[in-house]
Amino acid sequence: WGGSAAEHRLLHYYRGTITVIHFDPAPSTAAKRWGLAPARAGAITFLGIPGPLAFQGAEPNTVHPLLIYSELLATGEERARDAAARIRERYLQHLS
Repeated sequence: WGGSAAEHRLLHYYRGTITVIHFDPAPSTAAKRWGLAPARAGAITFLGIPGPLAFQGAEPNTVHPLLIYSELLATGEERARDAAARIRERYLQHLS
């Protein structure tokens, strides 16, 4: 999981309307295989990974906190920025 789905698994603060799922390599048939159907609210985004460290998350089934942080900021939503700041404070202080 990435983005707000991963943040929610780690901090339970924010759960946005877009669910990000990372795969290596990104599957072209995942939606059909999982039986996913269009939803009235929310979306699923399938992404590859930027490198092998991406899957070194703070919890099982989450990507690295730096990737979570950047995906939250990329949404441009105020609450997502707040969630990104919480991720930075808890998991990325060593990068400052």
